[in-house]
Amino acid sequence: MAKIVAIAGGTGHFGLHITHACLKTSFREVRVLSRNKNDDATKNLEADGAKIFQVSYDDISSIKSALKNVDVVISALGTQMFEEKTNVLKAAAESNVSVYFPAEFGIDERLNDFSNAVWDKKKEHQENARHSIKK
Repeated sequence: MAKIVAIAGGTGHFGLHITHACLKTSFREVRVLSRNKNDDATKNLEADGAKIFQVSYDDISSIKSALKNVDVVISALGTQMFEEKTNVLKAAAESNVSVYFPAEFGIDERLNDFSNAVWDKKKEHQENARHSIKK
């Protein structure tokens, strides 16, 4: 059975690439979570077949509403969006999402033995994701 995927930050620079890739796969439905439903990026993605869900990343219930019946969540939120990423993870866990891809692309900070404020937050988010999504 084809799955439903939702991309948080799917209209951003990196998120657009992820969204376009998902639209070319066998996902039954591609949802894009966006703060603005009326900008050019969302309109273009909607024309390409994505379903746009306007959300407030500060409101977990808003995110949960967009994640109803979603199987896979891909976060493409920006590096410094710590609270927003945490809220997407909480909403995904509460929505019984099967797979969650955190927005932790780029440098593998686990290879470094020193503390860095951004990397420490990323590590914390990854650990929370491991324990939150139970499938």
